[in-house]
Amino acid sequence: MADLTVKFLSTLKEITGVAEIRVPVTSGFKVEALLDLLESKGIKVKHHIQGVESFYSSSILILVNNFEISVLNGLKTELKDGDVVTFIPVVHGG
Repeated sequence: MADLTVKFLSTLKEITGVAEIRVPVTSGFKVEALLDLLESKGIKVKHHIQGVESFYSSSILILVNNFEISVLNGLKTELKDGDVVTFIPVVHGG
């Protein structure tokens, strides 16, 4: 079975209750579908992503194989077997 690894770093480990999980991936599976899948498993990260393509106002960075999704295809980034998706909390301040 094809699957990918999802990692939650820093405070997201406490928020989600998970440091790392593996999830199945099928052809055409995208980051936006991963967010929905995580929500269905009780891992609430989707509400931290503000707007469909509003990466810079988000409180979470999403990396696919160490590349931030804004330099890929955003939430439409297609995921495949063996990919590593990492969620990193962003600290704002001034």
